[in-house]
Amino acid sequence: MVAVGWVAVAGAMSPDLPVIANYGTDLHRVHVAIGKGLADAGVAEPDRTLAVSDAGAIPYYSGWRTIDYIGLNDERIAHGADPDDVVREARPTVIVATSYTDRIPEDAYGLDVPVAVAGYHQVGPFQMRDGYWQYVYVLPRWAEQVDAAVTNAVEGAQATHDPGRYQLTIDRWLSRLRGD
Repeated sequence: MVAVGWVAVAGAMSPDLPVIANYGTDLHRVHVAIGKGLADAGVAEPDRTLAVSDAGAIPYYSGWRTIDYIGLNDERIAHGADPDDVVREARPTVIVATSYTDRIPEDAYGLDVPVAVAGYHQVGPFQMRDGYWQYVYVLPRWAEQVDAAVTNAVEGAQATHDPGRYQLTIDRWLSRLRGD
């Protein structure tokens, strides 16, 4: 009981508690939605390729072949290959870049975003929470289909999961618990 009590107190005092308490909802409103949108986009199987920095929900829900340009799930990058070279060589149909401002990032975990997305169509950005956006870029051939499917999926998720609430607060979490 002492261990459980200690963990509860330590968790409640964590400065990251607002992020932790809201992470699942935030993940569903953007990452899961992007993945589901990609799955529904009607892109031909050979062209279902994706480069992303967070190789979790988006690849899982989309089912697309993925380059993880952080390198956690990409053997070449994990062993020292330059993410720019790997992504440029693969020329994936979709590139997703995380930004911590409401502007396109210059660099996302070693990927030179402006260079990597040159010639791609921008979809979004999609806000997950305060200080966190996902920018989606699509090759022009598939832009209309991917734009419509991803935007529709994200808009639906945003209307379902804490609509209009992006702040990182415990109050947001408590509101959900109360059913507000």
